[in-house]
Amino acid sequence: SGADHVSLVATIRFAALVPALLIGGGRGGDLHGGPAPGSARSVPGAEPVHPLHLSTTYVAIDEGAVFLRVRMFKNDLQAALAAASGLESIELAPTPAHDSLFLAYFTRVFELRFDGESVTPVLTASGEDETTKKGDERIWWAELRYDSPGDVDVLGIRARQLFEWFEDQRNVCLL
Repeated sequence: SGADHVSLVATIRFAALVPALLIGGGRGGDLHGGPAPGSARSVPGAEPVHPLHLSTTYVAIDEGAVFLRVRMFKNDLQAALAAASGLESIELAPTPAHDSLFLAYFTRVFELRFDGESVTPVLTASGEDETTKKGDERIWWAELRYDSPGDVDVLGIRARQLFEWFEDQRNVCLL
């Protein structure tokens, strides 16, 4: 499609979040031409397309780090990881090899900046949401930590995960 698509870009002033830090809680694009809205690119091993393409990222901020909990439809993520790694298909499991594939993909499509400086995350945990009811789409989650390089005034986020696969992909970041 020739339409321009914009990835989510968020800028957060740390000073405005200090009261939220004291309360606690929380859990711690660029699209090139693509298929018709709602349809998936042809990806080997991909399951049938579901009608919603959404990821959620929960953001928790501590004095020295930012913590993310990212949730995506498992079949969408498996298709993206398989294609990115040259595999025909992949059945995600919380293993070091799959965590490595996820981290390589995620650091390419999700950017977090402290005062304009890009920081590489550490993947701290991952797995399948076991609370998903039988017959529902399976959800894959990952938890990441970004260590702050020092005193930070502005946190920038650019979330482009799965934009390369679904024209109607939406990525939501929640503080």
